[in-house]
Amino acid sequence: MNPKKLEILKHFIQFCKKELDIQSLPKISLIKDKSFVEMRRSFGEYNPGEMSVKVFITGRNLADACRSLAHELVHHRQSELDLLYNDSGETGTDIENDANAMAGILMREYGKLNLGVYDLDVIGENLQEAKQVGTLYHFTSYGGFDAILKDNLVLKTYQTDIQPYVSFTRNKHFRSDTISTQVRIVIDGDKLSQRYKIAPHADVKAGYGRKSQDEAEERISLVKYPQGVDIKKSLIRVDIKKFDSSIDWDDPETFQDSEDFVEPPSLGMYNTMLETLKKANIPYQIVDRF
Repeated sequence: MNPKKLEILKHFIQFCKKELDIQSLPKISLIKDKSFVEMRRSFGEYNPGEMSVKVFITGRNLADACRSLAHELVHHRQSELDLLYNDSGETGTDIENDANAMAGILMREYGKLNLGVYDLDVIGENLQEAKQVGTLYHFTSYGGFDAILKDNLVLKTYQTDIQPYVSFTRNKHFRSDTISTQVRIVIDGDKLSQRYKIAPHADVKAGYGRKSQDEAEERISLVKYPQGVDIKKSLIRVDIKKFDSSIDWDDPETFQDSEDFVEPPSLGMYNTMLETLKKANIPYQIVDRF
């Protein structure tokens, strides 16, 4: 790595230290041997026992390498806060999704301070930027998902906003006063990002020295993709909340305090959705709650 890039990298490390409120930086190693990636199937690694971070840098855009570095530094801060646990580094865990989200936010904020991180002099070379998005979730109602199925798994918006979008979350236990959570669509964010530009909605993240709460929301603008977001190739599975026949859904006072108060479920729509789902041969599971 040339001296100019190395200086930017060092500055970025100090930026992350301040933004994440890191108490003591780990040992950081820049790896050039491609066997590192071949063995780990990853560009970065954090070892909490050794308090060390390793990031592969050969042939990568500087911003790409910095994003990997930010991801591992988030893991280090999680370790300082005693948040790590066995298998917390597996794809789809709250710890891994949090590191993915924060790495993206840190890169966006640092890019506003230092254009040099984007390494524009090498843009156009045959480089591929690894996308570390992680697992995303899209929540909807029974009827909403049935409509998505009939629309060949294309997500659209029914809003009339000037800037329409499709919204996703990294929070698999998402709750909302305005969005129904009867169905949870589980999506491979890495695959989705190969076709669509996914942007974090929140600018601030709590828990790492930040002061405001982040809703862990990701958005795809439908201004750029007016035909909607096709999730067929990135769909992992569908989680469906079991219809509770013991509740009188026709009585507003009965369901007001339930998790489905946004949109009372219909047994007919529930059964119709399951029939459509089975015909489409899509992996799904029925669960009691999310």
